[in-house]
Amino acid sequence: MNKVFNKKPTILIIADNDKEKQLLEKALSMKDYSIHTSDIKGEYSNNVKDIKPDLILLDVAKEVAGKVCKEIKTNAKDIPIFCMTGNSADEISQALKFGATDYITRPFHKEGLRSRLQSYIALKLDRDMLCDINLIINQQKEELEKEYKKVEEELQYTEQNLGSILNTIWEGIVAINTSSIISFVNEELCKIFGYTAKELVGNSITMLMPESYRKKHRDAVKTLIKTGKSEIISNRIELEALHKNKTVFPIEVKVEALHDNKGDLMFTGAVRDISDRKFNEAKVRHLAYYDNLTGLPNKILFNEKLSNAIIKSETENDLLTVMFLDLENFKTINESLGHSIGDELLQDVAIRLQSCLSKGDTLARLGGDDFTILLPDIHHEDDAIAIAEKMLKRLRMVFEIDNKSLFITASIGIALFPFDGENVDSIMKNADAAMYQAKKKGGNRYEVCSPILNARAYERIMVENELRQAIKNREFTLFYQPKVNLTTGAIIGAESLIRWQHPEKGLVSPAYFIEIAEETGLIQEIGDWILEEACSHARTFIDNGIGEFSLAVNISSLQFQPTLVADINNLLIKNKLNNSQLEIEITESMMMESTEMSKQILQELSDFGIKVSIDDFGTGYSSLSYLKLFSIDTLKIDKSFIDDVATNKSDAAIVNTIISMAKNLGFKVVAEGVENKDQLKFLIDHGCDILQGYLFSPPVKSDTLLEMLKNNIKLDLRD
Repeated sequence: MNKVFNKKPTILIIADNDKEKQLLEKALSMKDYSIHTSDIKGEYSNNVKDIKPDLILLDVAKEVAGKVCKEIKTNAKDIPIFCMTGNSADEISQALKFGATDYITRPFHKEGLRSRLQSYIALKLDRDMLCDINLIINQQKEELEKEYKKVEEELQYTEQNLGSILNTIWEGIVAINTSSIISFVNEELCKIFGYTAKELVGNSITMLMPESYRKKHRDAVKTLIKTGKSEIISNRIELEALHKNKTVFPIEVKVEALHDNKGDLMFTGAVRDISDRKFNEAKVRHLAYYDNLTGLPNKILFNEKLSNAIIKSETENDLLTVMFLDLENFKTINESLGHSIGDELLQDVAIRLQSCLSKGDTLARLGGDDFTILLPDIHHEDDAIAIAEKMLKRLRMVFEIDNKSLFITASIGIALFPFDGENVDSIMKNADAAMYQAKKKGGNRYEVCSPILNARAYERIMVENELRQAIKNREFTLFYQPKVNLTTGAIIGAESLIRWQHPEKGLVSPAYFIEIAEETGLIQEIGDWILEEACSHARTFIDNGIGEFSLAVNISSLQFQPTLVADINNLLIKNKLNNSQLEIEITESMMMESTEMSKQILQELSDFGIKVSIDDFGTGYSSLSYLKLFSIDTLKIDKSFIDDVATNKSDAAIVNTIISMAKNLGFKVVAEGVENKDQLKFLIDHGCDILQGYLFSPPVKSDTLLEMLKNNIKLDLRD
């Protein structure tokens, strides 16, 4: 036991004779004892308190022994005291009378002394150890009692407040037994179902279920009790519930199985009313699958319906028809009369188109003024044509909107599955190609997809795919055709012209791909690349000592947006260029599409110091007098007027008129496609400012143009 407490016995020797004290200390000196000494004159009482000995050996005169024993016993009555006495009975009696535990007679024997003391010390230590154990036990008992009391209080608190806690949570809580009888409900569950707790507790849970769910519930409980298996326990499931007012509404339930304090099986359920969530999900789905303006299916939903219809058509070996419809002149109405009238027009168009269709047909709006139609029960091409003609006829009728009479027409492309496509993408592409063909023939008509159109659609798809790969692989390069001053013959700038370094076809002209790039929107990425590349080359020219010189870049309609000035500014800063070293070229048709926006953009470009040229002038529908409304600097006469300017009086008159009026309006004039001296002479004689064409140079790469500039190559202006 001593080893358990790891205590070394302590003996205190109190003697009034140093010699006796040393003798006793020597006799007891051993490694198992801790020996301390004190004389009768010293503060032995403090030693007793500080040392707390396991045994005291007292060797003092009998006259003071009694006093010492009494004092020690007062402060530490459990410490055994051995008195050193003579061998007489009187002395022994006196020692015990003083309060000594035992005595040792003189002369003492060393081994006997040790033996006598050891037994008392062992007894003392065992007693101390028992006291310590009892103390520990009592302390642990007190702690356990405190803990038990605390747990009991907490349990009591929990039991008292469980109902209140359950009433504060946002979920309905219900408890039932294996007979489906409700034993507990919280306030939220009562709110969800419209009952009071008194109306629910003691009744079957099936009163909260529609009739269709009650048998399933009873069967599920029986299966769980019998097999211990359930598809419901611990899983969140969505069900329908029955309100007190007999309305059915959606809920989310999570059920747990447990045993009560008697060991009986019971079930608890957490219930949420998810009516709002379901409403919002339906709203989100509608936003995701339907057009917000017309309420028609959008492209995503239309493609899903078309995909399902194709599967059904393949199974039943039947036809289906897809139409692609594009309104004509809608953009003009929308911009001239305002978007609110344009929106109302689209809504009325949707109503008219829908009136031409049957119940199983689908009309969708893809965006803008584009609509698609799915006819899943068409048995012959003529049936589809009849519906297309009906749509065109309805659309030709006047639209009365905001006290305005509006007229609009459409182009319709018709494609039949399986003849005109094997999947959603191909049949949509072919319907689009047929619509585009109808538009090219003047619009206000339909066009049925044909093998020739299929081939063209396939070619468009292939070119589009190749273009995407070309953008990714950076397969484009820029050539530059110099512009020559017709007064000095010197090169004053150049127009950047894109070429496609096709991996199989070699160097490809933009005529092969620009139209498709514009239709697919890829022109945005290509146009941005051209701007960056041209600015990079301009920086190279400056670094090689080329001063007054500007590069012209053609801008697509997708780039001709209010952000254009900021985009250009960023590129000029990046390449450390002056504003005068970049020129923008746009077509007159692009400028006239949205006159107000065009005026704003062109004014911002002018304020910023960027020169603007109107490319291919004369091929659009603007007039020279109308151009004074816009902030432009240069007109570029289209090559078609230059080709026969020296031999054809009509072309000569047109070119002369353009030059004269442009001069009066303060514009510079560039002649494109100049190829011979006769054309050159006519242009000089009539005051044209700048020439561009093969007479001076074909388009060349940037390094060739740099060498021409360094060598100051000029056009010979002599006859």
